Amino acid sequence: MAMGSYGLSFDMKLLDADTGELLGGFHGSLRGSSSEAITLHFEKWCENLGRLLSTFATPPLPVKPVLAPPAPGPVVPGTSSPDLVPTQPRPTFDLEGALRRIEGLKQDGLLSEEEYQSLRKKAAAKAK
Repeated sequence: MAMGSYGLSFDMKLLDADTGELLGGFHGSLRGSSSEAITLHFEKWCENLGRLLSTFATPPLPVKPVLAPPAPGPVVPGTSSPDLVPTQPRPTFDLEGALRRIEGLKQDGLLSEEEYQSLRKKAAAKAK
């Protein structure tokens, strides 16, 4: 450990709970200016690993098209009602991803504290 610099090195094994089979091994090394910075880096590392592994753990859910309601108006007996028109589903907003990008901009010195807080509030509002 150097003066004013902190580090964390770790080894992690991922085992199958049923069989005990080794599924993966990871070695990581993080550096930062404080123990709090190291903690944040480690949390982000774990989140990224979890996101990566989650793609293999669960099958993706099928996306169902959103159907628009039929056009208003009287239905004449003996005729069919109007077909439902599929519309594009609205993409979901990735709040965690947005907050990570905002944090990165602040760490790179590209945002003032005021801009940082404003963008965080906007992202949280958009996620609702």
